[in-house]
Amino acid sequence: MSEELNKIGVNKVDGFLADLGVSSPQLDDAKRGFSYSQNTELDMRMDLDNPLNAKDIINSYSEDQIARILYENADVKLAKLIAKAIVANRPINTSFELNELLKNILPAKVVREKNPSKAVFQALRIAVNDELNSLNDLLSQVAPLLNKNGKLAIITFHSKEDAIVKNYFQKLNYHDPKLNKLPVQVDKQWKQKIIFPQEEEAKENRRARSAKLRVITKLY
Repeated sequence: MSEELNKIGVNKVDGFLADLGVSSPQLDDAKRGFSYSQNTELDMRMDLDNPLNAKDIINSYSEDQIARILYENADVKLAKLIAKAIVANRPINTSFELNELLKNILPAKVVREKNPSKAVFQALRIAVNDELNSLNDLLSQVAPLLNKNGKLAIITFHSKEDAIVKNYFQKLNYHDPKLNKLPVQVDKQWKQKIIFPQEEEAKENRRARSAKLRVITKLY
């Protein structure tokens, strides 16, 4: 980012806004292969120039790799069982084929409690688009580029990315607890807050229900 800003003669900025949500038009386009509610080819690429798609992961990654993707990206229950079943039932090329596999191998109670496809598809999408590494890359750059009183605002939509942002904000605001014992006031460099969607907004836009807006301000 600093290189791109330098190209236009900017050294620091007053604010960054990152919306980590997936584009609804992409999600709703059956041809893009994101949806588990429509029978589509397993694709899930946000960037169509990306050489990796979800079908590649499903049909070529090892059992351990798939289990790790499911657990680390979306806390998928019984990730190892699902990964083992995927490898044993290859090739799997469409969303409904994967849906059917999940229904057949998972305990009925798990399927009843929450559609397992949601978390599995989310984990695959995150892996295809390298979303969590991209987020860490973003966060590694922004703090030095903010002016005094500049704000970093990030909208997250699921627990994994929100945890990364939360931990990053906490590290920015960390100071040694031993300093509290000194007879001086310790000023924090950052001030943060979190904003949730109001009930009315969540009703109008179901996808906003899981959103969190975390904002941190550079005080000096």
